[in-house]
Amino acid sequence: MRLIESYLDTERARWRDELQVEFKIDPAARVLPLPPFLLQPLVENAIKYGGRTSPGTLHVSVSIARTEDGLAIEVANTGEWVEGDSPHRQGSTGIGMENLRQRLRRKYRDAHEFTTEARDGWVWVRLRLQQETGVRKPESAQKR
Repeated sequence: MRLIESYLDTERARWRDELQVEFKIDPAARVLPLPPFLLQPLVENAIKYGGRTSPGTLHVSVSIARTEDGLAIEVANTGEWVEGDSPHRQGSTGIGMENLRQRLRRKYRDAHEFTTEARDGWVWVRLRLQQETGVRKPESAQKR
């Protein structure tokens, strides 16, 4: 989260009042490991494509919550979903999201869900990660 907050501080300096960011971070989620390659590209895309398609101030929301079996991450932004043939993709290779999907397959195999949704002037990218979240008992207590 510190890396994302630092990145967003830089973006806020560039965008000034045209970028509004909201964080909703579940305190219980802060103790769970989150590989750094997951959140950064989602936030970068929200700013990049949201900035190209939002009619006014760009709003970005980052939400991370602990679930029964892992983490639920949501990055939302105002604007439109940008398809491969959109003029808003000019100058972009589109490789970022494909790299993210490959990393998810390598790290989480079948223990993740990655979805996108665009509706009512907002784009949501949702990522659910299953991981061991229980507190492990000391080895001596496990043998009893």
